[in-house]
Amino acid sequence: MSSVNATTLIRTAMQDLGVLAASEVPTGDDGKDALRRLNLMLSSWAIQSLTVPYIGREEFVPQANVYSYTIGTGGT
Repeated sequence: MSSVNATTLIRTAMQDLGVLAASEVPTGDDGKDALRRLNLMLSSWAIQSLTVPYIGREEFVPQANVYSYTIGTGGT
């Protein structure tokens, strides 16, 4: 299973909904709003039995001159 970052997930969802064309990317404000909605959806799933088996939080210290991080197994 490959890891997918939130930006890719949001962009793909917006393209599937017809909000963005294939070559477009969400604006900063649209991306922030979509991330907020994604987090709300995940939170609502977490309170439903058997929907999300585990939600964990990890904290990391951002490194200088590193602009992208990945999450999931093998992520940075």
